[in-house]
Amino acid sequence: MKNIYFYSLSLFFLCCSCGSEEENVLTFKYALETNKVEKYLLNTQKNDSIFQYEYRNLNDTLPLYDFDYILDKEQLQLKDKTFLAAKETYNSGSFKFKIFQIRESNTGLKTLVFNENYGLLASVEFGENFIFSRDSLTPKIKELTFKKIFRSINNLRAE
Repeated sequence: MKNIYFYSLSLFFLCCSCGSEEENVLTFKYALETNKVEKYLLNTQKNDSIFQYEYRNLNDTLPLYDFDYILDKEQLQLKDKTFLAAKETYNSGSFKFKIFQIRESNTGLKTLVFNENYGLLASVEFGENFIFSRDSLTPKIKELTFKKIFRSINNLRAE
């Protein structure tokens, strides 16, 4: 009988630990084209093979960016678009970001820079160019970060 309680309790803790959430992480959005800074809340839901990310603007109730990371396929699913992982990575601090791309015939190549523990770092040529940062950035640091990301993407295109 004691073993049944032990196994039941172990199963309960195992089930509770399968999914994890991170809620309301303050994130700043910096656009390349302007000096405007917007504040977002990042919410994540992590399950076995699909991680869900939602960026919600503090001034708007609709999520601006709502996408899934499919771990076993290394894909980002944003609305009806599927971004595939490229070989090139981008290193920033203690995070190693993967570069995901999609080629669209009428608008060219679109790129997202992403890490499963951090979320989305940058979007390049997908409507607008921007960086999401959990820290406040000076305009000079923002510009240097964009340059480093563009260099990583250009290295990928040169291969």
